[in-house]
Amino acid sequence: MTFSKYKKTVIACILALGIGVGGGYYFFGSPVNTQPTNVREQTKQTKPITETRNTYVVQAAKESGPAVVGITTQVFQKDIFNRTIYAGEGVGSGVLIDND
Repeated sequence: MTFSKYKKTVIACILALGIGVGGGYYFFGSPVNTQPTNVREQTKQTKPITETRNTYVVQAAKESGPAVVGITTQVFQKDIFNRTIYAGEGVGSGVLIDND
């Protein structure tokens, strides 16, 4: 391979790499919201229960209601360009055992 042909090959590779990186940034470079999300407080809505529906199960649910919690997690990862991207979300519930 002659020096001129080698030089053209190197320039073509650098140009192709630049176009690839620029195109990737253009198509996938959308910014990700990095602001923390606010936790929504649930409003307590109570309705009076008639005496016939006020069973032991209903009473137990009333007493344990504040101990049941909802959990939502969001996962963010860094891509190869060190940008933060949204990777997924998980939702679940749990029960508080202790006041701490």
